[in-house]
Amino acid sequence: MRGGENTISNLNFADGKLTFTRTSKMGGNDFTSTFTGTVMSNTIKGTFASDFGERETTAVRAPAKMETPKAEPNKPPAGKK
Repeated sequence: MRGGENTISNLNFADGKLTFTRTSKMGGNDFTSTFTGTVMSNTIKGTFASDFGERETTAVRAPAKMETPKAEPNKPPAGKK
């Protein structure tokens, strides 16, 4: 849910399986959903289930951000002359 406060509880990870409960507070109401999924390499795939039904989801780890060396004033960047 968007725009509200979310709390994660009952977090469990074992043998590549991830489960947790998410409680979202929105407009003075609490909504609870349960996630059940698997972790493989850089991907988590699973399903959120709630009173409103089920929704499949996939999360992929973003690649590491590479730092670009900064050139010093009046000095060429590394590797350039």
